[in-house]
Amino acid sequence: MKLKLTFLMALFFTFYLGKAQISLSKGFRCVSMSQESNMRDSYFSDGIFRFHSEAWGREVDEPGQLKDFVQKMYGNNLIFKKTTDNLYWATGISNNEYKYVIIIPSKLTTVALSSKTSNTQFSNYSAWILQQVRINISSGKDFYFTNFRGQECN
Repeated sequence: MKLKLTFLMALFFTFYLGKAQISLSKGFRCVSMSQESNMRDSYFSDGIFRFHSEAWGREVDEPGQLKDFVQKMYGNNLIFKKTTDNLYWATGISNNEYKYVIIIPSKLTTVALSSKTSNTQFSNYSAWILQQVRINISSGKDFYFTNFRGQECN
């Protein structure tokens, strides 16, 4: 009986964790657009750092157009570089905030990190989010954020 219960719990947690896309740590909460006007959709914030993802299929038809579209959206303040696995990334200052943006052309999606300050934690989050995007690509997951419980921002 104990082995059966342990197996069922392991199966439940595997399903639960497998369902989450890019899970953020406990301090991040959902912030809607009405509370902050510089983002179009909902995003997660801990008061210092903000994570945001967005699908651009309604504005852009082809993967090749997305980089130019996003670059113009940020006022050409971010210069994107292509990675060997066909992603684009850029870091810089736009609208008085530090930005780190990853473009996933094959999914017409962007993933962004922004903050008023650039410090070691910003650098750590930048490396972490690129790693998470690559994990999601290899496992076929989407590119949206969830809180530490796997709940989306609604």
